[in-house]
Amino acid sequence: MDHYIERVVDLLDTSRNRIHNMTADEARQRVLSGKPELVREIDGSFALLARDGKTVRMARSLDRPMRYFLAKRAEGPALFVADRIDAIYQQLKAEGLHGQFHPSYTRMVPAHYIVEIQLVGCPDPDPTYTRFFTPQRNALPTDLDELGRRYIGALADEIAKWLKQISNDTSRNTPHPSFGHPLPSSDEGRGKGEGRRVLSSGARATGGENVEERPSRLPLLGERDGVRARQSSKSIIPTKGLHEGRSAPPVGVCFSGGIDSGSVFLITYHVMRKLGMSPSRLKAFTLNFGDGPDFQQAREFLDRLGLGLFLEPIEADLASIDVAEAIRVLEDYKSLDVECASMGLTLCRGIRARYPDWKFLIDGDGGDENLKDYPIEENPDLTIRSVVNNLMLYQEGWGVGRIKHSLTYSGGLSRSYTRTYAPAKQFGFDGFSPYTRPSVIEVAEGIPFATLTDMSVEKLYGLKGEIVSRGVKAITGLDMPVFPKRRFQHGALPQEKLRQRLPEQESAYRKKYLSLYQ
Repeated sequence: MDHYIERVVDLLDTSRNRIHNMTADEARQRVLSGKPELVREIDGSFALLARDGKTVRMARSLDRPMRYFLAKRAEGPALFVADRIDAIYQQLKAEGLHGQFHPSYTRMVPAHYIVEIQLVGCPDPDPTYTRFFTPQRNALPTDLDELGRRYIGALADEIAKWLKQISNDTSRNTPHPSFGHPLPSSDEGRGKGEGRRVLSSGARATGGENVEERPSRLPLLGERDGVRARQSSKSIIPTKGLHEGRSAPPVGVCFSGGIDSGSVFLITYHVMRKLGMSPSRLKAFTLNFGDGPDFQQAREFLDRLGLGLFLEPIEADLASIDVAEAIRVLEDYKSLDVECASMGLTLCRGIRARYPDWKFLIDGDGGDENLKDYPIEENPDLTIRSVVNNLMLYQEGWGVGRIKHSLTYSGGLSRSYTRTYAPAKQFGFDGFSPYTRPSVIEVAEGIPFATLTDMSVEKLYGLKGEIVSRGVKAITGLDMPVFPKRRFQHGALPQEKLRQRLPEQESAYRKKYLSLYQ
């Protein structure tokens, strides 16, 4: 009677793992080891579960939601793991265990931690958390040009790795240039979806992903390496000299003309040219309700650089916004996140209707968090000291082990990233947010914010534009336009119209969400 038969049901979609430097099996073995230094070396986007007997360990990157629920059975505990709450619920329902379920009983694996669970029966011990990513704060100089070069250089490196992985190029001898600083040697893994996996007792998690070997990087090529971008009223797309054999699938940038989406567009454009990929495969998708400020801003941004032909507005109707749909897809009820997810769903629906086969989207999510560009005065919990002095506050919230840490949703961007991930997945897109990558965050955390701002809120707000625009200039030679910050939803629609369709009622949103499980 004291011997329990534990069970683990892995509902994660392994095809969404994009690991550059090892196979998924090797990455799982690193997670299973519980050694943070080994997990930190996993380069890419991942949500991984590994098991050995009663010990289960899980880890994820910032851009991959990962949830779990522990169900009780007479024969022993059953752990269900998925990217979504409703996926866990449906599996519990299929097995007749849904009577135990409530959405608040699910737990989010916090990003940048190894979570260990011991399946030893009732009562179940608390998970243990081991941090595997701890960037050094205030490690960089105060030179804004150098900070920009490093920050946007890291961004370019991540975009280059992503473009190469999704490209149709199968050559084993294609060099992988580095745009900001040297990159580690890398292999590129491609996952295959496994559907539902049940891991038996004593088994170790295995994958089955195919991995294509890639050569290590070449020496640093320099910021522009002979690609001299220029400002002009004409397009600067090169028409000759591209290696068309090294093509890439179409890439859409979720684009507002703001600092983050603007820099992602320009760096993606620059990297595609540098890799010999045709920029004709690139589009800047901008949500347009007819009178939102983002469309005019996006057009001005690109026109200033002679790149206006890349802009593609996605027209939408205010009546098409469905609050209930946004809450169901988002699986959350925070007002700002519901608003943002509503815009994301509208944009993705419009792109999908126009391009049934489009797959890859890239965006600037994470840029505000990295350079601490949120209005502090709108959050009574925050002061400039708390923002500047806490490691990855906007990415991780107050952190594991703190009173305000939510076990159900985690915190910071770790919680709200679902507003980007879920709409893209809902419409069959494969999204990428390069600003969420550890190499980029590591540069951001190294910026000496306290010294650069003198603890001035206004100086903090102005710092992001300075660093990013200087970095874009260093890497591409382009003078990036910089406009005042505006939230996605406030740029797509004037705020007064947004309120007509999405009133600020978090309690009503929460009630609507919980009703899905009643």
